[in-house]
Amino acid sequence: MAWVSGAQTAVDAADKKMPDVVILELQLPQHNGVEFLHEFRSYTEWANIPVVINTTLSPARMMLAKATLQRDLGVVDILYKPRTTLQDIIRLAREYSQSV
Repeated sequence: MAWVSGAQTAVDAADKKMPDVVILELQLPQHNGVEFLHEFRSYTEWANIPVVINTTLSPARMMLAKATLQRDLGVVDILYKPRTTLQDIIRLAREYSQSV
């Protein structure tokens, strides 16, 4: 398991060790999460890695983007801070990493 704090650092970490699942905040410093996902999905070896979004954006703000994120960028689930606990994230990460 690796925790990183930026888009480029995440790409570098994934390049060193392919992740089983990615947990992503959309509001990243320097690049947003959607930009990261477009770059991440551009690598064929990462095309099928499940991505779970855990965001501070409200469900109302995510409503319009949800279908696009799921259909075009392979997002398998969307969680909302602060409602989601660390235990929820760990459970989902284990669940999705076992399904790969």
